[in-house]
Amino acid sequence: MAFHQKKESTRPLENTGFATDRIDANKRFVNKNGSPNVAMTGISPLQRFHGYHYMLSLPNWRFFLLIVFFYFIINFIFATLYIAIGIEHLAGVITGSFFDNFVEAYFFSAQTLTTVGYGRISPVGLPANILSSFEALIGIMTLAIITGLLYGRFTKPRAFIKFSNNAIIAPFQDGFGLMVRIAPSKLNSISELFATMTVSLNEEIDGIIKSNFYSVPLQLDKLMNLALSWTIVHPIDSDSPLFNMTKEDIDTKRVQVIVHLKGFDEGFSNTVVARTGYVWNEIKTNVRFKPMFKYLEEDKKTVLELHKLSETEEILATPNAVKNA
Repeated sequence: MAFHQKKESTRPLENTGFATDRIDANKRFVNKNGSPNVAMTGISPLQRFHGYHYMLSLPNWRFFLLIVFFYFIINFIFATLYIAIGIEHLAGVITGSFFDNFVEAYFFSAQTLTTVGYGRISPVGLPANILSSFEALIGIMTLAIITGLLYGRFTKPRAFIKFSNNAIIAPFQDGFGLMVRIAPSKLNSISELFATMTVSLNEEIDGIIKSNFYSVPLQLDKLMNLALSWTIVHPIDSDSPLFNMTKEDIDTKRVQVIVHLKGFDEGFSNTVVARTGYVWNEIKTNVRFKPMFKYLEEDKKTVLELHKLSETEEILATPNAVKNA
């Protein structure tokens, strides 16, 4: 079940959060991963950097690589300090060359940091005991922080939705439509999924080039449940900012498309959002999406072929395929 969106005015929007006066018209507003293409200056890096947000947003491979890097570096530092105060302050060390002594101090540091403490090596004297106690404190705090970050990353609500690599303009009903295809990337259930689409294009007003934003109506703007793929369609009619545009016009006006999704993930029991952006050279014409699901008679199941999400095929169209028929 889905609801039709009421036709909206083509008056430019002013509440998008982006400036209309473009310094460089060749820059995109929204990155493919949905983040705004914005950099901050005017304050120190420490003021604009937030460790918790940064660690939660890191890709998994970077997150675990950073943990491993920290583990080796902190042990290297403390091993150097143990060597500096004298290896004789570590009872049970099998002494040898400088490298052998450093290896012994390094692994004693690893045992202290993780609070394992096998017992063969132990600190002797005030300097070694102070240093090992301080390292144990750092180990306890580090373990607590990493555990909290792992939990936060694991339970962070996120919309496991994949977007097609390109937006396309293809025949739709009696004319053409701007289309973006999405599909779930996990076996999650997202219900009450709302979609909005915003189109921006450069327009000259009083001799000044401005990027105007338009909230365009969709054929369907709400899906009760995202089980298969969903092609989000903006019909290009006489009220559309894309009406009568050619592909050359799209490139000249630096057209961009921003798609925003909001739904309820039943697994997280929370609201999730997803968005992406397409710039002019990511908008294809004279193509249509290939079907991406099929029915298996023997299994009585519908198979969603995610690898076909962005696959298109050429179609016979007029030279100006963007124009309404």
